[in-house]
Amino acid sequence: MDFVVANAENAAAGFGITREIGDQLLDYGVDVMTSGNHIWDKKEALDYIGVETRLLRPANYPAGVPGNGSFLGRTRDGRFSVGVVNVMGRVFMANIDDPFTVVL
Repeated sequence: MDFVVANAENAAAGFGITREIGDQLLDYGVDVMTSGNHIWDKKEALDYIGVETRLLRPANYPAGVPGNGSFLGRTRDGRFSVGVVNVMGRVFMANIDDPFTVVL
C-alpha cells in the first residue's frame, strides 16, 4: 500500500527540475513530486508543470500560475486514497498567499 512523495524542486543540481529528471523520478516509483520557489529555476519547468499533474507547485501561489497545488492519488494496491497539498511558508520568502488560509 505504498505511496511515495518526494520534494523535487532542486532535483536539477540544486536549480529546479527538468522534464527528464521528473520523468525519471516517476519511473523510480515516486507518486507525486512537491516543490517550492525553486521550481521555476529551469524555464522548461513551466511547460512540464502544466502537463504533469504529479508535479505540484505551492498551492498558495497566486491564481494564474501554471500547475496545481494538490493531487489526489491512490496507494499502489488501490485500497486507499491519498491527498497531497503542497504549500510554501512565508518567513523570509516572497510575499505569497497565506498557506493556512489556502489549506482550510
